[in-house]
Amino acid sequence: MLLIFFVNISLSNFVIAGPVNWEEVNQTSEGRQWVDLGSIRMNKKGDFEALTRFRSTPRSEGATEETNLYLMQINCKEALFRDTYVNGLPRINAKWKSPNGDQLILNVLDKVCSTEVT
Repeated sequence: MLLIFFVNISLSNFVIAGPVNWEEVNQTSEGRQWVDLGSIRMNKKGDFEALTRFRSTPRSEGATEETNLYLMQINCKEALFRDTYVNGLPRINAKWKSPNGDQLILNVLDKVCSTEVT
């Protein structure tokens, strides 16, 4: 009975999820980052939330790329962000951060803040 309930919840979440629409922002020497345009939403506080994917540039020959998924909250007015989930794991009490000149993060903020949300 419990297994059926779990499967039912899993399938219902899958059905509710919309198609993924990854759009890459301008890459930098740090790596590449994409924003799922279909995931961009405004929360009750007026901040944006978006699913992003980051792939690092290997720093040395033979090094592997690191890929991470983030659920970001973005305050467009203050140009701040925080990662509330990383690879599906919650970041409890995630702090707001400034991009501090990180061009890749600035590119993500520009993309999210310029996207029209319906």
